[in-house]
Amino acid sequence: MKVETQNKGSFLLLCVTENLDGVSAPDFDSGTDGWVKENPRIIIDCTHLEYLSSAGIRSLLNLARKARAHGGSLSLFNPGEITERVLTLAGFANILPMFGNLEEAAGSLK
Repeated sequence: MKVETQNKGSFLLLCVTENLDGVSAPDFDSGTDGWVKENPRIIIDCTHLEYLSSAGIRSLLNLARKARAHGGSLSLFNPGEITERVLTLAGFANILPMFGNLEEAAGSLK
């Protein structure tokens, strides 16, 4: 897993590539405090996210919780079909809103 960050002013964009799973989730989790301090309004680009496990979902939920605690929110955009289906079936689509493009995701942030 790789995470590239871009501060877009009104939000922080995280581009997550490869897998977010039990192996990579601890590395992802180690960045959450810094990302939320930089900007609690966070959008994750899922374009190149190939696999999301339950550990990865837990990491996303923890980031969303931290963002909300700091007055922000978390949105995802361009999830693959499998990622979107997993999050929807698991009941997390309301907690981790998903959008088709960056503009829609940015418009959803609090």
